[in-house]
Amino acid sequence: MKAPNSIRPSFAASRRQVVAAILTATAAMFGLMPFHAARADLAPNLQLYSSMNNTTPYLHQAYWVDASGNGYDGRAYDVPAHDGGGNRSTAVDFTLAASRMTVQSGYDPLLDAGITDFSVSLWYYETMTVSSGAYLFTSGNNAGSGRGGFSLMSAAGVPQIRINDVGEVNDTRVTVNSDPINKVDISGEWRHLVAVFDRTGNVTGTANNVQIYVDNVMKNSAVLDDIVDGSTLESRPYNVLKALSGAENTVHGDQVNIGNQTSGTAANAFTGYMDDVAVYRGALSAADVATLYSASSLSAGTIATSGITPVMIHNFENNLGRSSETLGGVSDDYKANAATMKNFRQVTDATRGQVLEVNGLANVNEYVSYGDVLDPMDQSYTASVWFKIENTGNSQLLMSKGMNSSTGNAGWAVLFSTNDGLVVRANYDGTSDNRLGLSKALTAGDGQWHHLAVVFDQDAGLLKAYLDGAGSGDSGYENDWQLAYALESGNSFTQGTIFDTTQPLLLGHQGQTVTDGNAYPTVGRFDDFAVWTRALTPAEILGIYNGTLVYPIPTPPTGIPGDADGNGTVDDADAKRLATFWGATTKDSELTWWQMGDFNGDLKVDARDAAILAANWGYVSTPSESSATSAVPEPGSLIGLLTGIVALGLRRRRGSR
Repeated sequence: MKAPNSIRPSFAASRRQVVAAILTATAAMFGLMPFHAARADLAPNLQLYSSMNNTTPYLHQAYWVDASGNGYDGRAYDVPAHDGGGNRSTAVDFTLAASRMTVQSGYDPLLDAGITDFSVSLWYYETMTVSSGAYLFTSGNNAGSGRGGFSLMSAAGVPQIRINDVGEVNDTRVTVNSDPINKVDISGEWRHLVAVFDRTGNVTGTANNVQIYVDNVMKNSAVLDDIVDGSTLESRPYNVLKALSGAENTVHGDQVNIGNQTSGTAANAFTGYMDDVAVYRGALSAADVATLYSASSLSAGTIATSGITPVMIHNFENNLGRSSETLGGVSDDYKANAATMKNFRQVTDATRGQVLEVNGLANVNEYVSYGDVLDPMDQSYTASVWFKIENTGNSQLLMSKGMNSSTGNAGWAVLFSTNDGLVVRANYDGTSDNRLGLSKALTAGDGQWHHLAVVFDQDAGLLKAYLDGAGSGDSGYENDWQLAYALESGNSFTQGTIFDTTQPLLLGHQGQTVTDGNAYPTVGRFDDFAVWTRALTPAEILGIYNGTLVYPIPTPPTGIPGDADGNGTVDDADAKRLATFWGATTKDSELTWWQMGDFNGDLKVDARDAAILAANWGYVSTPSESSATSAVPEPGSLIGLLTGIVALGLRRRRGSR
């Protein structure tokens, strides 16, 4: 059980009253009043609010096995596994910001077009196009088209090969576009892309012929200039320089990058999914391309043509098991209860702006976890969130504080059930006989945002639920809601019942901890998650749904009297700042007068400023009613600080005589 926080020693209260009286008298002497910020209607008892506008990304590195046996394992940065269905059931996900894979540390001539026959094959599904080009596979030529090397790209949804084979200037670049005339966007479904560098001409009959295939059709080709093996850098391709002369010039020769360029920036990152990436020494024929296109799986033996040697095969079927991760963060806009997240990402939604999205990866734990905080206990309580989910054919856990893996667990949870629609359930003692629940029909995958609220009304002893502003009422049967467990507790509980669990407060995760469960992953988006320690009224919840009530702006008000350091709180740090500059009549070169402690603008720091600080001591710029007023500090700390300020002021005054 969590320790109650309402019991305080009686003598402490009396001492606080004395200090409060002293501070009030001091402030009154100068005609001062505590500073109060304007409060929005949703502010009272608001304990947590995540707007999803300011998150830090989840970072993950994993190593995919090179199935060719040559050891060119892929190091993936934020590229989790993805089930694309059918032959693409073991694909990888490049939808995170700036996600990419690297192969080999540094340049390797076997992974580059070089001066011998060479081919690259891959499957990709682009979900968001980039007009200037998204990098699919690149070895050089990605820091600019004037740089040596080659890149497989998708420009505005049109695949192309870009290569600079001879020099280091744009005049020598060549682009082989798969659809140079119509430039039709072919994104939005799985595509097979093959680049063939027939240096010898053995396959096409023309030396230095470059071909581009899309979905088993040769779309375009170009013949490159002959390579001149001269003595100057400008007349030799960088790959020849590296492969033949062994020169160590870091400007020439780059490691292979998949899904992005070397720098890993988001501007030209590929967004979508990829599978079966293969590199061959040798020029693939039309028959070889057809074999790859129709293959149900990819291995080193898929292409058995003489003269074609597999160099690297990434079918994404085996992970080396070596990985590292940095959990993402979801801020509480009022800085009290921040969360960690895994495999969620912040995206821009056309309807709601910045939101959190989760793709529902199979057998991967995905969650937003606030930890073991904010149980309802024996207080009235409200949890609220906006959500939009896809139809996965399975149940999906939306939000919970316990009870999400079993109706026999203590706590509360909200899930979408394929059988019952939206289900809100609660349990106070962990036995099925005492479970409470409400349900309402809901269609997953309707493309709509929905607002959900769960209310524990301790005054009435009732569990209530709201969907899009429509509540279940006291009976549990209003607005098409139903009692989910009518034969057990229905929706009623004894006043003062304690709802408490050690399980974390979660979004989008099914399991008692963040490391277990997730049998029914959520696929969808979340926004504006909030928790209050009071029962919101039906009018307030309807106001959130229809937009007439908004969450308090968490930006600290400017110019809080007494807040010298500008962090939204009047506390010890501000008193120490004032003490440092006590008696000052000359402005510090690096601080404003306000930052020095001159709160009344008379260009000196003195007792009047100390009184202003005292009048507003303990103010914290949060939206909750209790903390958006001046609070009384710990007696010893403030008395000591004020005594120190006065003593320091007296010493400075004596020293100035």
